[in-house]
Amino acid sequence: MPQLVHKKHQEGGEHESMDEHDARLSEQDHPSRQRQGDHTPTGAYKGRADEEREERAARPGKYEGRRCGMKKHKYIAAGGLLVGAFILGLAVGRIAPKSTPTAEPEPIVQQYAESYAAAFTPPQEEKAEEKPVELDPAEVEYIGRTIWGEAEGVKSEAERAAVAWCILNRVDAYGQTIEEVVTAPNQFHGYRTGGTCPPMFLDLAADVLTRWNAEKDGAEDVGRVLPADYLYFIGDGERNYFSIEYQEGTDFWDWSLDNPYTT
Repeated sequence: MPQLVHKKHQEGGEHESMDEHDARLSEQDHPSRQRQGDHTPTGAYKGRADEEREERAARPGKYEGRRCGMKKHKYIAAGGLLVGAFILGLAVGRIAPKSTPTAEPEPIVQQYAESYAAAFTPPQEEKAEEKPVELDPAEVEYIGRTIWGEAEGVKSEAERAAVAWCILNRVDAYGQTIEEVVTAPNQFHGYRTGGTCPPMFLDLAADVLTRWNAEKDGAEDVGRVLPADYLYFIGDGERNYFSIEYQEGTDFWDWSLDNPYTT
C-alpha cells in the first residue's frame, strides 16, 4: 500500500510521511516532553515518564535509596516537631501561675441540713434587762412602822414578814392603797406614827414589797409566806395568828409555805 504523505506548512518544504506527521503533532501537544536524539527509523518520540521507567528498571538500587532518604527526612522532621512541642510545653508550665488548691465542697446532705436548720430555727428573743423596782419610800415607811408595832417581840422573820403580806392582801382584796389600809380605824393598832422606825423593819418592808411587785408582774414562787386570802390576825406579843375570817376559834395559818428567810 502506498504511504500517505503530507505537505509541510513551510513554502518549498519536503513531503513527510504519516508517521512523521503523527510524531510532530504529539510533540506539539506535549511541550514538556523532550525529543531524544535523532528520529528513529519509525519516527517515534519518548516522554519523560517512559525514560524514568526505563532508568528505574535498569538501576533499581538508585531509586530505592532515594525513597529511603525521603522517608528518613520525614522522620527527622516529625521528631523535630515533637521536641519543639515538648520544650514549648515546659516553658508555658513555668510561666503559668500555679493554681491554689480549693477546699473540698461539703457533702450535699450536710449543706441541706444546715440550710434547713437556719430556715426553720425561730429567732431567739433577747431577754430584756431586769430593772430594779423603784419603791415608794412612803409605802415602805407605812409597812415598816406597822411591823414595828405589831411584831416587835416576834422572833421569826417569816412571821414578822406575814404582817406585811396581810397588809398587801387587803390592798388586793379591797382595792385600797397601803396608806388607807394601814390607817383605817380600828384595824392595825400597832401602827406607830412617832419615833424613828428601826432599819431592820424598814428593810423587811422593802423586801416584801419587792416580792409582791414581782408577783404582780407575773413571777411565780416569789417567796410569799402567807396565802392571799388571809386578811386578819391576832397576837399575844410573842406570836401572831393569821386567819381568813375575823372571829375567834377559826383555823389559823399553819406556816406550811417555804420560808425564804431560812439560811
